[in-house]
Amino acid sequence: MKRFRSRILPRLTQSPLTARRYVSSILERRLRQLDPLFLRDACNCHECVMPDTKQKTFSTAELPENTRIQSLHAEEDGYNVTWNSGHVSKYSFSFINRYSSLRSIRESRLLDSNDGDWATMPQESISLSFNDYMSNDETLLQALTSLNKYGLVFLTDGPAQEKLNGDIAVEAIARRVGYIKETFYGRSWDVRSVPDARNIAYTNVYLPLHMDLLYYESPPGLQYLHCIANDATGGESLFADSFAAAKHVRSVDPEGYKVLCNFPVTFHYVNDGHHYHCTRPFIVEDPYGVDKDGLPPIKHINYSPPFQGPFEYNINSSSDPLNIKKFHNALRLFEEYINDPANQLERKMSAGETVIFFNRRSLHARRLFDLKTGSRWLKGTYSDIDTFYSKFRVLSTELKKQK
Repeated sequence: MKRFRSRILPRLTQSPLTARRYVSSILERRLRQLDPLFLRDACNCHECVMPDTKQKTFSTAELPENTRIQSLHAEEDGYNVTWNSGHVSKYSFSFINRYSSLRSIRESRLLDSNDGDWATMPQESISLSFNDYMSNDETLLQALTSLNKYGLVFLTDGPAQEKLNGDIAVEAIARRVGYIKETFYGRSWDVRSVPDARNIAYTNVYLPLHMDLLYYESPPGLQYLHCIANDATGGESLFADSFAAAKHVRSVDPEGYKVLCNFPVTFHYVNDGHHYHCTRPFIVEDPYGVDKDGLPPIKHINYSPPFQGPFEYNINSSSDPLNIKKFHNALRLFEEYINDPANQLERKMSAGETVIFFNRRSLHARRLFDLKTGSRWLKGTYSDIDTFYSKFRVLSTELKKQK
């Protein structure tokens, strides 16, 4: 077999000094490829960023248009840049590497690692101990990592009662991630069958796959459901990966996928003294990212038939490229995928078990259950996606430093 020699390796193995010079030359080249205005704007010296508040002290527009590098000096851990204004900035090697490409920028924010395949999802990565989750930051990080990759995780062997040490258990679970998102349902809420229910979730009938609160301008990012009792016949929980379904549509009907990315869908809740309303596209892509296939990554899906209102746009002309018939055809492909049992995760949750899932990715449903055979009681709460990513980034950085 023919062996190929690296063009880089010989230089790196000549001597430590040569290796440092070679790496330094690469980093300097990357630094000089960055726009001077970007670099000057990103300066984090004590004059440009207040040391205590970590907040910027100037506006980008205040910088001179002719900002340019006057001189460059390599240090042990970065570069000192003197600007033509006389200001001096320092940029670490890690900063230069991070901003050398869009992919490295996004990787540093932990944004592009949500492509986990449910078909090959290791069960041990999404099934964790409740006690470890509550007491061990490494287990918490494992839970956050699985949530980011697959969109759901289960905590087993938790308390089979509403409260734990005087605190509502599901709220304590959520606070391990961050602050709770309070809604008109309260800080937390009960999912069990009640007379004259104001929500289909509070009945015993089949609840189809959906997402919660899409009629909010900013729907919850995470949902937590703590099972307190579940001994009735039926009541199995169902989950489906909406990202996988959307990618399925993209592969079999690219034009239909584009329609789903642009067709406005109305969601509303008009009941019990409330009137919420929001119109949003079915699929939302991230315009600033690129996935492993070179395509814009999916940011979130908006799918909730029980709370969908009458369409308000693109409803008159069949010649419109975004007409409702084209949306209907693409939606059928999406629903065929999520309703296929082969693409669903079914679980009869046990008392004491909790499921945490991305509300804008993981669709959830519930089978009909028989009230005559027992009870079914889950307690839920929400978090915003921002608090999830904040905890994920902070914990990832802190635990990495400890190793």
